Amino acid sequence: MALSLVAAAIASCGPASVPTASPSSQAPNEFQVALPPNVTVTVVDQTGAVLAVEPWIPAVDDFMPEFDRGPVSVVSGRDFVRVAWLGRPCDTRPTVVISGDMAETQVDFFSGPLPTDVACPDLGVTRGVDLTVTAVPDALVPQHHEGTPP
Repeated sequence: MALSLVAAAIASCGPASVPTASPSSQAPNEFQVALPPNVTVTVVDQTGAVLAVEPWIPAVDDFMPEFDRGPVSVVSGRDFVRVAWLGRPCDTRPTVVISGDMAETQVDFFSGPLPTDVACPDLGVTRGVDLTVTAVPDALVPQHHEGTPP
């Protein structure tokens, strides 16, 4: 059974057709995918379970994320897990790091570098990606971090 790890993407310009990302031959555990309007998400898989990455463009009947426990949300379904986050408009280079094992998989979201030459408003923009993986973890633990991964 495949798992999709999803982080939501809603942009003011509407959904766009964005291709699925495969691991690069130079970094087989790193994926990059574009989200509208000009966001590039990097996914680093430290588990070896991620097969492909694609954006999640929410539809009316989708599982919508709930942010009652913080700015990162995990919603799972029969064959996917949706990881969504509330970002700022200038969070254009976020990183998602997947680590751990099948018993407990850590999902760390890093907002990325912020511009130093302009102010970045604290508006909540829902964004994300679908990560298709080899199996569904027993538990997913999301964490939000400012800045870039260590």
